[in-house]
Amino acid sequence: SIYGKQILVKRDDKIPDAVCGGLKGNKARKLLGLHRSLISNPPRPPNDPVYLLSYGGAQSNAMLALAQLSALHPGTTLVYGTRELPMLLKSSPTGNYKIALDLGMEHKELDSDTFKWLTDSSAVRTPTQVMRALGLERKIPSNARIISIPMGAAYEEAQVGLKSLAREIEEDIDNLQLGQKKVNLIVAAGTGTTAFFLAEFLSHCPQIRVWAAPVAGNSFYLKKG
Repeated sequence: SIYGKQILVKRDDKIPDAVCGGLKGNKARKLLGLHRSLISNPPRPPNDPVYLLSYGGAQSNAMLALAQLSALHPGTTLVYGTRELPMLLKSSPTGNYKIALDLGMEHKELDSDTFKWLTDSSAVRTPTQVMRALGLERKIPSNARIISIPMGAAYEEAQVGLKSLAREIEEDIDNLQLGQKKVNLIVAAGTGTTAFFLAEFLSHCPQIRVWAAPVAGNSFYLKKG
């Protein structure tokens, strides 16, 4: 406890393999729906390869989670776009970027205008638009399945895993026998996707209030996302 307040932490680096199929970290929940769809309808190269297309920061947690997901499904290729990289990172990859490359991620550097266009959260980009922005028209075969994932995995499909997370949180509160005590659920937020869906799925629990704490960008970025 801190200042007499009980603090409980939900650790996504400790997610049981049975929950998210081996995915770990704070993006595993958002990708659970995609993971399940690739299990039920797996890639079958060369006739049915799958390309995951995404974009964002060069040390993004979403990038790393997508690379892990791609590695779990043979026949799946992740192509990920970023701004132009610093020379040091390009010559000596480190962190999430290096791990993702080692997992087989294909990286594309984008000019500032293209990157800004892709990451404009006021518009939804189609898989074909993302493919063209990444310069892949001639590389991806015509029979490929193309799945685009917005920056930070901020998309509707994220609700599959976040709905199960909401159920877990309810169970945790029940197990702690908190009854009708007020619970402030504070979510570290970038785009705010996790906080948004948790607030929706926990709306029937009046004792739980969801807060989004911006950690990637500021409150303006969070509200825009």
